[in-house]
Amino acid sequence: MILSFLIFLAALGPMIGPEYPEFKIVINIPATRLYLYKDGEMLQQFKVAVGLKDYPTPIGKDKITQVIWNPWWYPPEDAEWAEDKEDTPPGPGNPLGIVKLVLSGDLRMHGTDQEASIGTPASHACVRMHNRDAKKIAWVLQSHLTAELDENLLKKYAANPEKSFHVTLGREVPVEFIYDPIDIGPKKIILYADIYSKIENKDKEEVLLNKLRTNGIDTGLLNKVEFRQILKKWKGGKTTQIERARLLNQKSGPQHLQSPPKTGPKNRSSQFWPAPKPASRHASWWPGGSPKTPPRPNSLPT
Repeated sequence: MILSFLIFLAALGPMIGPEYPEFKIVINIPATRLYLYKDGEMLQQFKVAVGLKDYPTPIGKDKITQVIWNPWWYPPEDAEWAEDKEDTPPGPGNPLGIVKLVLSGDLRMHGTDQEASIGTPASHACVRMHNRDAKKIAWVLQSHLTAELDENLLKKYAANPEKSFHVTLGREVPVEFIYDPIDIGPKKIILYADIYSKIENKDKEEVLLNKLRTNGIDTGLLNKVEFRQILKKWKGGKTTQIERARLLNQKSGPQHLQSPPKTGPKNRSSQFWPAPKPASRHASWWPGGSPKTPPRPNSLPT
């Protein structure tokens, strides 16, 4: 595991130099997926949780400016859903998990104490990640965009779970939030549930046909029965998928790939660190401690 991690880091290139590498993150909201890019090439993709329909994750662009390990969580002062919540120190039960990535606006990308919510619309607009994935992304950015790249720092953060560590990135990381419920892949076509109801059911057929045409597919070759079946499921609010060749009555479909691409390491859980066992994750990262509450910054949703 350690060897594969070192090989992956070596493939990323120099850790530090006169010019930092260009990282970018794209989050497809209906797909509940985060795509991490370096110098225009996609490195990995991760499942995330996005905002509930009543608290939607906004579409648009932002940037990551800072990493905070062992973060505090402060309930938003004007949010009705947080009226009975209290300031939460680092440790088990902290909604932000073990690390958060600070954006320029009110949103945050962070770990979570609700791992089962990943892959669903479940948050109050922020982007939740599995703690292991948040840790991977945070460390890749920190080790490539700051001078704080000694891996022993991770041990330090884990050994001091009651203390927050703030690391400002040497280069801002662009983040783009998109809403694209139709994924035309080389082998599969996936229609993600329209979680924010942005496309009316009466328009979904034409939207899908236009997307297929844009990706070079001759809609005259579609299997009409299969097409109607997936369209019915999509209109019913379900995520559905079909093999591209099956929809086109082919043994193998053309190898056209939409952006963001579905490439990169297949086994993402082993590329950096092995995933900790669920039963011991919190105990090993936050072994007790109840620190004094620091000065309260501007409160933010989660």
